[in-house]
Amino acid sequence: MSRYRYADLQTEYAKLWRKMQIRPEHRAEVERIAARLLANKPRYQNVSQIVGAPWFLIAALHQRESSADFTRHLHEGSPLTDRTKNVPRGRPANGHPPFSWEESAIDALTVGAHDMRRVGDWTIERVCYEAEKYNGFGYRNRGLPSPYVWSFSTNYRSGKYIGDGHFDPHAIDKQCGVMPVIKRLAELDRSIDIGDSGSDLILVTDWEVSRATPAPAPEREDAYARVLLDSFLAKQRAQASGDAGSAPKILSPIDKFLGGEALTGNKTTLAVGAYALLSILEATGTANAASPTSEIMTTLIASFGGLGVLAKIDRAIKALSIVAAEEPR
Repeated sequence: MSRYRYADLQTEYAKLWRKMQIRPEHRAEVERIAARLLANKPRYQNVSQIVGAPWFLIAALHQRESSADFTRHLHEGSPLTDRTKNVPRGRPANGHPPFSWEESAIDALTVGAHDMRRVGDWTIERVCYEAEKYNGFGYRNRGLPSPYVWSFSTNYRSGKYIGDGHFDPHAIDKQCGVMPVIKRLAELDRSIDIGDSGSDLILVTDWEVSRATPAPAPEREDAYARVLLDSFLAKQRAQASGDAGSAPKILSPIDKFLGGEALTGNKTTLAVGAYALLSILEATGTANAASPTSEIMTTLIASFGGLGVLAKIDRAIKALSIVAAEEPR
């Protein structure tokens, strides 16, 4: 557990946020970054619905870790074609690469000390704290503001770790910090109401959900199911279209029964329902099949923990039916 507690740092964050200004020489770049993140707001909102963190914090972390590249892990920016190579190494621990960005992001924001589902009230100070904690408190140990949080703003001048624990007090971070881009996002998107320091964040999303209060567990489970399924179907479509670097197609017994390889990229409602059935059978130990889909669906079923078997079946079929009925994107 970190020795730095949010309650001890809240006042400091409030002061830093109030006085922060984006440096004039970086305004154009911050503008470009904010516009790009805003264009992908729906993807960040999907993950936000599951992990509870504000979508704009997820977006700003994504920018910091990989320049908002959706082919790279949110954990540390390595390619989604394999598990993470740097700290934290070997994530996601479950599933098989290549991972979707959503799978990786959910893992990054719910693992260990970085589990943002535990956060209750999302104030702007809490956003600062979680952003600094995500990268680590190495700069704070030196009595310096973290460039991960404040770079491109008047709260940061110089000092940077340039590799393997080597700190250079004269080096200047060349990436935009989390909070300057959040400030600009709030100016561009009126649905982000950061309020006064100490106030809960009120975020009006497309679903008119307030992120100041965590969503009830059933709503989070439905969102989790939806994102996993969207992610899975996108991976299947990518494999069917022959995208470079995609994993080879693996046919399960259900694939073969329903028409073979032609269905792996564009499943019919019947095929998707069959996968749900396969997952339920696997989860109860009744059946087993060598398909990457079975693992994804087993994860979905596991996310409905605490519900009875009949409820699991009903919720899984309901979520799958919604996705299957949509037009291909």
